[in-house]
Amino acid sequence: MKRETVTSAQNPKIRTLLALQEKSRLRREQGLFVVEGRRELGHCLDAGFIPDTLFVCREIISDTDLDDIIGKAEDVMHKVQDPDLQVIEIPAALYDKVAYRGGTEGIIAEMK
Repeated sequence: MKRETVTSAQNPKIRTLLALQEKSRLRREQGLFVVEGRRELGHCLDAGFIPDTLFVCREIISDTDLDDIIGKAEDVMHKVQDPDLQVIEIPAALYDKVAYRGGTEGIIAEMK
């Protein structure tokens, strides 16, 4: 698992996240889709989808919830032998720019 902090909306990872949200063609080309919210992410993990990148806002999501989600994501990654999960921490101001819904508990994921 790779951890990183991003604070700028101009960061390539943030720009890619926004592009994936807006462009279905890019989602098809990259084989990725965006999931927002703890419950939705849990459903995707239960269904066997593989997390590529988790964008988390530590100011919103609790440590317990984050540890639970990361543990579940790592279990899925281990089953498919894909160790490349990225966890990117973003501040609340940036999270507000990339979140497309309100009340999503501070987590957005790019899934395969």
